[in-house]
Amino acid sequence: MTGLHFCPATSGGYGIVRTGADIPESQILMASSNACGRHISISSFDAGYRDRISFYVVDESEIFLGTVEDGLAEAASHIIGTRHPRILLVYVCCSTYMAGLDNDRLRRRIKRANAGTEVQIMDMNPIAAGTSNPPAVATQRKILDLLDFSGDRKDAVNLLGSDMPPMEGCEIYGLLGKEGIAVRHLGLCRTWEEFLGMGSSSLNVVLSAKAMAAAKELEHRVRCHPALPSYLVEKAVQDYNAILGHFGKTADLTEYIDRTRSRIQKAVDSVDGMTITVGSTATERPFSLARALYDYGFDVRSVFHNGIPVSERANLEYLRSNIPGLMVFDCGEPSMSSRIGKCARSDIAIGFNAAYFTGTEHMVDIVQDMGMFGFHGIDTLMARIEEASRRTSVLSEVVERANLVI
Repeated sequence: MTGLHFCPATSGGYGIVRTGADIPESQILMASSNACGRHISISSFDAGYRDRISFYVVDESEIFLGTVEDGLAEAASHIIGTRHPRILLVYVCCSTYMAGLDNDRLRRRIKRANAGTEVQIMDMNPIAAGTSNPPAVATQRKILDLLDFSGDRKDAVNLLGSDMPPMEGCEIYGLLGKEGIAVRHLGLCRTWEEFLGMGSSSLNVVLSAKAMAAAKELEHRVRCHPALPSYLVEKAVQDYNAILGHFGKTADLTEYIDRTRSRIQKAVDSVDGMTITVGSTATERPFSLARALYDYGFDVRSVFHNGIPVSERANLEYLRSNIPGLMVFDCGEPSMSSRIGKCARSDIAIGFNAAYFTGTEHMVDIVQDMGMFGFHGIDTLMARIEEASRRTSVLSEVVERANLVI
């Protein structure tokens, strides 16, 4: 990230601290200045993990004297001794780096003083946002680093990177379960042992780009299959064929294909005459989603993004060559602060930031592809597009319910 950057009220997400809180039987120690701690404290109340997080406020004297490590080690031992977690995650923020904190040394020190409790130091450094190891990517690496992938393999797949597992009604559970293949996701683990059990899976299925680097680094032990967010029927078929094929299995997907194509056509007919805009708060691949919708027959007019990765450039060029007048907006561009509610008016907005900048009251409530996978994900999207076309929403209320962390 370089230069001035606009941070709109809809720019938040699940948050890397909440991701850590998903590890069962964990406690969190947040080392930060007052402002960051206050922000995370509010978020933890909203997300329901306030009883599992503690705060160590770093003041200026500790930075000058270099005593942050001593204070953190003492605080960590107190939490472990009183709350008895299986793992303590220590999140260190920007201010701790000014004190010259050595993360590896801190981890070793806490583990020596608290035998039997796992410890992981988690970086919360926004300055790394523009590097190859931003906080979200680093968090996935640290979580997978806790697992032992060196043992025997079992008939199970890990779903990596997504903030939530596929919704309960998703066909993945039935398709794989029928073949004796277990589906594992951080959000499905209820105990520390269940979490550690992810290390015995035979296949890592990557559902988000932020977990790709970590999965690739483990590929010499566990094969990985990229299944990044997509709302294409063909991609759902490819993903299931690849996952089942890894175990030497096949499945007849005709019923799912026909049902989903019918669902898509029903949604297209339902919103005929209405224009659509796509935003990056709905999906990490907004141009891919916009392309899928255009190919299905929806009238896509604009896309709001927070940076265009290499993997999305072909989708952007395809849209520009097929949709005359397509409007593309970078939500972080400073000039966007004066364009709230005034950009590319559309009838239906998919994503909070698309609704925020266009001012439409017809909004599809999807956040960062959460729970969306396979045919069920496409079916759910179509149902929500239809629903949004029939009702209006108050953006501020929907954003508040989503518990976004900015």
